[in-house]
Amino acid sequence: MNHLQDQTSPYLLQHVQNPVDWYPWGEEAIQRSRLENKPIFLSIGYAACHWCHVMAHESFENPLIAEQLNSDFICIKIDREERPDLDQIYMTAVIALTGQGGWPLSAFLTPQLKPFYGGTYFPPIARYGLPSFAELLENISRVWQNQQEKVLESADHLTQQIQEHYSQSNSTTSEKLTKSAILDIAEKMLISYDWADGGWGNAPKFPAAMTIDFLLQAGKYEHTRFTDAAVHYLHSLSMGGIFDLVDGGFHRYSTDKTWTVPHFEKMLYDNAQLARNYIHAYQLTHNPHFRQVAEKTIDYILNHLTSPEGGFYSSQDADSDGTEGTYYLWSVDELQASQEIDLQKYQSNLDLPNRGHLDGQYLLKLSPQEKPQDLAYQDWIPYSIEILEPVLNRLSAIRKTRTPPATDDKIILSWNALALGALVEAGLAFDREDYLHAARQNAEFLHQNLYRDGFLHHTWRDGKGNQIGFLEDYAGFAIALLTLYQADSQSKWLTLAEDLISKMLTEFDSNGVFLFSNRKGEENLISPVLDLQDMVTPSGMALAAHALLLISAIQEKPEFSQQTEKWLVNMADSINQHPAAYAYWLQAALLLSTSWKNCVLVYPPESRQQAMSLIHSYYLTYHPDWLFIPYEVQPGDDSQLADILQDKLPQNGQPTLYVCENHTCQSPLYTNKEILDFFSKPSLNQMK
Repeated sequence: MNHLQDQTSPYLLQHVQNPVDWYPWGEEAIQRSRLENKPIFLSIGYAACHWCHVMAHESFENPLIAEQLNSDFICIKIDREERPDLDQIYMTAVIALTGQGGWPLSAFLTPQLKPFYGGTYFPPIARYGLPSFAELLENISRVWQNQQEKVLESADHLTQQIQEHYSQSNSTTSEKLTKSAILDIAEKMLISYDWADGGWGNAPKFPAAMTIDFLLQAGKYEHTRFTDAAVHYLHSLSMGGIFDLVDGGFHRYSTDKTWTVPHFEKMLYDNAQLARNYIHAYQLTHNPHFRQVAEKTIDYILNHLTSPEGGFYSSQDADSDGTEGTYYLWSVDELQASQEIDLQKYQSNLDLPNRGHLDGQYLLKLSPQEKPQDLAYQDWIPYSIEILEPVLNRLSAIRKTRTPPATDDKIILSWNALALGALVEAGLAFDREDYLHAARQNAEFLHQNLYRDGFLHHTWRDGKGNQIGFLEDYAGFAIALLTLYQADSQSKWLTLAEDLISKMLTEFDSNGVFLFSNRKGEENLISPVLDLQDMVTPSGMALAAHALLLISAIQEKPEFSQQTEKWLVNMADSINQHPAAYAYWLQAALLLSTSWKNCVLVYPPESRQQAMSLIHSYYLTYHPDWLFIPYEVQPGDDSQLADILQDKLPQNGQPTLYVCENHTCQSPLYTNKEILDFFSKPSLNQMK
């Protein structure tokens, strides 16, 4: 047995029985490398990674390869989801060396942790144009023994490149992004949009949740072409096999251009962000299909990724019974289900080609009824999943008899924050108290278990937090708490969010332009990490910008929005050059460039029912540039109120709406008609 048995990461625990003498990242392995003057073999992956499993089975379970590794190297295994900072540093190195990256990530380091060689998957025998892993180990060991000085020189040079990559640099424009400039960026995004299949580019295709939210937001201020593209994209995605029609949730990416055959792993972060997309699309179009997809996605998280304590697990594997996708594919016999399902009855609703979808088997996917690109979004024919419930229920029962994919039950704070925000939005948009209850339970769990001694942990499993918190954890959790505060105005959420934002600004301060990803003083990093570019999740810095905008509005602290504006000025060049890589930044930039409405609905307890009806009406529409807080004013209430709630009282015993914009407040509205008219006035459905 190696040194991984005390780890909490399911990915690391998958390798406990390997004959490789694995260490977790830490002083013990690093000091041994220096004492014995052996290079480090660093392997980075994650529990749901298919090719990580392949390389583990082919090489790390091979006694001969393990003997080579143990003899000539100090072997360290890292879960990239636990240590995104280390993953970023060494992924940057591998991309610089080879021009591409991915997982498993295989890097070779000096005892001073400087990389000198790397790649991704290496086969046990030479194939795919790659050398055999055994050959590679032999060559690297020989070079280290005979040409160590050259290796160290090369490692120094590559490390300098990495440090320069993460060095702070100012934008050369020194101009803020105006609304016009941001909408021009949205226009350029549409040039390469695929109106046949939805999305951008060829296979493999990954969901672009942040870009879609940006286009929905941009459609508020410009022609509906932005909105049409976003809604077309979401329609295309939900009609593909990438959406699990039976149990809900989206797979990680599509292996083809048409979203038909997915790579089958499911990630919490994808489903949290896509759920928000579909919530917003429903608020915009009132198409019941989008609500059904959003609810099935949220239900997938609650039914398959939720711990008994209320935390959300990280992912589900692509493999079961040793084969990818078997849990999700269907034979003709299974689809017919002993004649309990009359497929003919649903032939027009389901896409069932004679040849199947993958190796003669079927994915359950919808058959498009219209060509959406020929229709404006408000004219689309609603597609209801409900008519398929008899099929879906029967197939779900059959699926329960199969071996399920493994679940990575590690709880990641920043990903949980994304899911928490989606649950709150779904609860409000769909009037689902069960979703809001799950959101509160999750917030309480995260607060009690991942906030220890005044600081956040990044992950939690088996009763203990593990690893330091990162910028994305502080900023993301603060945003989720402020979203929850908008739902129930409980001061504890606001107080905790303010504490996290204060720590974020001090603990991650770089004495420069941006915030670092790690808290100050983190050891064993060859370079500080700047998390600027949005990847599959929003970057830590983009989340920090959003958090400051929210707290600035709620607590009326313009210095925070001014800080966000400074960050965006310094990001302008990067955003203009590669907008798709900064879609969450673009959402913050668009908020900052427009007049954000701050709306407070106050009401006495006796008018609660009337207020609830008004609140529900508000959430039936799409308001990306509004901050809306309902608050029940209790007699003698001496709780600490947010600045935005100060001096706002119900008029004539009725729910009263206060609207402020650009530090100027309108006369309060206190009749149902006035308030409902105001809520409906900015509706995108009326903008033509």
